[in-house]
Amino acid sequence: MVRFYLPSLPSESVIQSANFNAYQTKFDETNATIDLYRISSDWNSNTTWNTQPSIASQPEATTTSNTANAYWQWDITKLARDWYNGVQANYGMMLKQQNEASSPYRSFNTVNSGNNTPRLTINYTVAAIGLESFWMTTKDGVNPSNGNLVYQETDVTIPGRGHEVSLTRIYNSRKSSFKGLFGYGWITNLEWLIVDSGSGPITLIDEDNTRHIFGEKIGGGYKAAIPFLTFQNFLYFVYFNKNEYISF
Repeated sequence: MVRFYLPSLPSESVIQSANFNAYQTKFDETNATIDLYRISSDWNSNTTWNTQPSIASQPEATTTSNTANAYWQWDITKLARDWYNGVQANYGMMLKQQNEASSPYRSFNTVNSGNNTPRLTINYTVAAIGLESFWMTTKDGVNPSNGNLVYQETDVTIPGRGHEVSLTRIYNSRKSSFKGLFGYGWITNLEWLIVDSGSGPITLIDEDNTRHIFGEKIGGGYKAAIPFLTFQNFLYFVYFNKNEYISF
């Protein structure tokens, strides 16, 4: 069994592929088929055979080989996407011999082996979507790199002694399948959303429908390139600076 702390990815990242690699050390010329399963319940380093966690009913990937002192690879692209999109909680993965009764066993290095340790590789691209400061747009709100049109209009503003209250609606042509308060493609500054599967990365969807991905920090907490997120007293706090934040 193995579980990785999944790192943060840039805003609007799209995972193209993901692979898990484990180093197999036992020499045997007979082919062995090893299935990789998604673990579906929590566990810790004191877990034994009798206390092992539950797993999904079907394997995520399968590898057949007879090589020794080499990495074996499993394609976990769908699983990685599910982790980062909040579809599945990240409790890690389990390798399981497909035929445990008769097939010869295989031995894989662990994180404690010192070298040739397990590896997770995630390849992704970044979609230029939204009104982020690092994207260039024309005066008409179009990103010239991909044609993404983002149009915003403030309908109501009520000044006060603190922060003013406003309603701003934003149309994002690359999010036309999203249905907000004002219809498909539209979202408002009142529809911010947190997506949390219970274990793994957390996604913040902001007022122009941009996805900001908060990765897991070793030892607890979350990290992203922009805003800072904390979880306290059953509330999420997203900080933009020392004095400006929103809570969920």
